[in-house]
Amino acid sequence: MRNVGGIGENTLALWAEQVGITPNKVSQDRTGWDFLLEFPCSHQASLYNGQPLDRSPFPLRCFVQVKSTDKGSGKWHVKLTNWERLIKNPLPAFFLVLEFDSQDSCQRAFLVHVGEEYIRRVQKRLREHAQNAALHKKTLQFKYTPDDSLPSLDGRGLEDAILRHVGGKPEDYASRKIGLVNSVGYEGKTGRFQFTLSLPSYSNIDIQEYLVDFSIGLVPHLEVTSGEFKDVRFGIASQLPSLSFSQGGRLFVDHESAGSAAIRISTPDDKAELRIDTETYLPHGLGFKIDREYLKMRLAAPFFSVILRSFRDNAGKFHFDLPKPDVEYALKDIHTVAALILFLHDASKRYDHARFEVRFNSALLGTGTIPLTKPLDENIIRYATSIRSGWNLAKYFDIQHNLRLKPSELLRQYGQLLFMDPILGINPRWIKITFWSDADLRKDGKIFCVPIATNVVIGQHRVAVAVAILGHPSPTGQFTDDSREFEITTLDTKLCRKHLYNRSEGLRHPKQELIDSVIQEYENSADILIIDNF
Repeated sequence: MRNVGGIGENTLALWAEQVGITPNKVSQDRTGWDFLLEFPCSHQASLYNGQPLDRSPFPLRCFVQVKSTDKGSGKWHVKLTNWERLIKNPLPAFFLVLEFDSQDSCQRAFLVHVGEEYIRRVQKRLREHAQNAALHKKTLQFKYTPDDSLPSLDGRGLEDAILRHVGGKPEDYASRKIGLVNSVGYEGKTGRFQFTLSLPSYSNIDIQEYLVDFSIGLVPHLEVTSGEFKDVRFGIASQLPSLSFSQGGRLFVDHESAGSAAIRISTPDDKAELRIDTETYLPHGLGFKIDREYLKMRLAAPFFSVILRSFRDNAGKFHFDLPKPDVEYALKDIHTVAALILFLHDASKRYDHARFEVRFNSALLGTGTIPLTKPLDENIIRYATSIRSGWNLAKYFDIQHNLRLKPSELLRQYGQLLFMDPILGINPRWIKITFWSDADLRKDGKIFCVPIATNVVIGQHRVAVAVAILGHPSPTGQFTDDSREFEITTLDTKLCRKHLYNRSEGLRHPKQELIDSVIQEYENSADILIIDNF
């Protein structure tokens, strides 16, 4: 009786010997492969050309299962247990199909690589079956086509086909294969968490809305009394949990943004506006379909958020918090809420509300209004102004990116920071200086120069400036027997010197040195007016 299987195995052994490959035949075919082929190291030597001997190449080895037939069908069924062994070994694995057509020599040969496609199919079939399933009774089919044909029916053709699939270094192939075996099927949901909740003590809570609020970050955590986690692969949960607990705890999740959105806040007449960039958070991972009325999204920036209900008109809820004075923050995280506070404060002087609209990828998501009942407390305005002025100063010196500080530090320097804004060309405003003189300055007509020097500590930096305030004095109408009061009201300021250094260095340029530099610059063109205790 014709033993086509034996003829096929002898053919493989012959082809391997033709090109110096050692064909190690398994004595008992229970492991899914017939031959372990070992290539000579010379095949990999070119990849390590010039390297010392301890860096010599890993030898290439691979598994081959031979399928021989006189009637080519283009497909074969293989036991699932054999498939499992082939994919879970880091060595390359192949099926070599030899078609003889009842001849003594091979007429056609096909090499099928057990690559990503089959690794994915096998892992999915394994997930679909119970742990105690009789896998040796299950099969998985592979197909072969002319694309899998050997370039020649000899050892060179076999060798070239194997090397084409392996490519590069054997150890790199093994790493890629292990990575595929461990990762395929986890592209979507990777776990299912079932738990029992302990709800807050207040009554009339809507569980669906409560869970939606948790998923978008409005509820910080869930109180859990018990739960279990099951691994999910290819959308199929494992039968047994990989983690379970029966004691209480808190469930926290990392909230991932769905993308950036822009919020435009404006006065009702659109004469003033403020734009804030936010991140968008949508309900996800709840394991149930959310009813239409509960759909909502959170748009958030540090200390600021807007909640939009997707199917309700004008259903935006607006909220912001003040940074705590004695907590250290990144300046870039607190300046936006300061700008928002000042915008709303200014708007409240003329309007009873402000409007806002939210856009995601330029598409309008929703609108809403912000009631403006009365101007904000003056202490809050000073607090926000000091933060905004600190941000302006940091941007001017390009130190805003990694700057961290406590807001109270800026508030203590409120006066200096407010003075800095117009000096640096930010938020220009009139400067008014009042003084007394025993001379009648109206007759002179000469411009006055007031030299000012000040410094500000901002985060890890210190800023020092020397400034000239220029203007003509005018009498206020106040006088005594021997003197008269004058004032200089001006927009004309000149920044004469500016210095930036580490706060630990102290004040490297004394105040008098900075004032003298201004006097030296203007003493020939202006009258110098010295103001003490600025």
